[in-house]
Amino acid sequence: MKKIIYSMMALAISATVFTSCEDVPSPYNMTFEEPNVTPTPQPTTDLNTEATAWTVAEAVQKIQAGQTTNGEAYVKGIISAVTFYDQNHKSLSYYISDNGTDKTLQVFSGKGVNGADFAAKTDLQVGQTVVVKGNLKAFTNKQGQTIMEIDKGSKIITIGGSATPQPSGVALAATFATGEDNFTINNITLPSELTFVWKHDAKNKYMKASAHKGSDNYASESRLVSPAFSLAGRTSATLSFKHAAKFFANAANEFKVQVSTDGTTWHDVAVSAYPTGTDWKFIDATCDLSAYAGQPIVYIGFHYTSTATTAGTWEISNVEVK
Repeated sequence: MKKIIYSMMALAISATVFTSCEDVPSPYNMTFEEPNVTPTPQPTTDLNTEATAWTVAEAVQKIQAGQTTNGEAYVKGIISAVTFYDQNHKSLSYYISDNGTDKTLQVFSGKGVNGADFAAKTDLQVGQTVVVKGNLKAFTNKQGQTIMEIDKGSKIITIGGSATPQPSGVALAATFATGEDNFTINNITLPSELTFVWKHDAKNKYMKASAHKGSDNYASESRLVSPAFSLAGRTSATLSFKHAAKFFANAANEFKVQVSTDGTTWHDVAVSAYPTGTDWKFIDATCDLSAYAGQPIVYIGFHYTSTATTAGTWEISNVEVK
């Protein structure tokens, strides 16, 4: 009898379980949101307002005091240089200052008015006054330099003022038709067997570098240096020149174009084209100097090197920066 009772109880429990399972909605119909409840947006912190926008000097002081880590700030300044257009992110990097000339605060990879994309580097101009909203911080680069900046993702709130016209005309010109055109020669390594590496060729009207004498090659290093010139007020600049070369092993390694802002520290810049080395024909070449736009003092250097194995010949004419 007990067995019969237990069996009947088990059947009753099973029926109850199956009935309950039928009442549970499928996982696809389940929701954990309460009906008619709108999520509360998370507030964003503004450190000031557009009406109380900090000057660039005030912004730098706030960064140094550690008072800019908790939100975004409005900063008002004058664009002193536009340095880089990021094609992928449609953003611009530029500098602002209170006087419109110093590179006091960098706006890194910023967006346009109300977060709009930029289309080109020329969308901003030196001399324009902007109010920018973004996160302020101090950034230390690989060279150990600390840069005060408005971090990426910032946006321009307002923009106004007349842009400073970019200077027209040529910043540097040298044809070498009658001489060295105020260029100077710095022989870094001059073997005793040679009296020069760079020399003006009056007959052919160009500057020529070679460390080959007789049937021998010599290890040397020499730089042909331009007079100082200014790129102040410019947002872009290009060096153009003509050159011919022969007897080299690797032109890009032996013949370099360099730039300096102090005449002491030099940086290589990319050269658009090198001669093939199969003839003495001059070809046109350019170098983008936009990274130095806005600098009041700039030098160009044509850097020649050779070894006891290979001593090429490099000829330069019609140098121009504009």
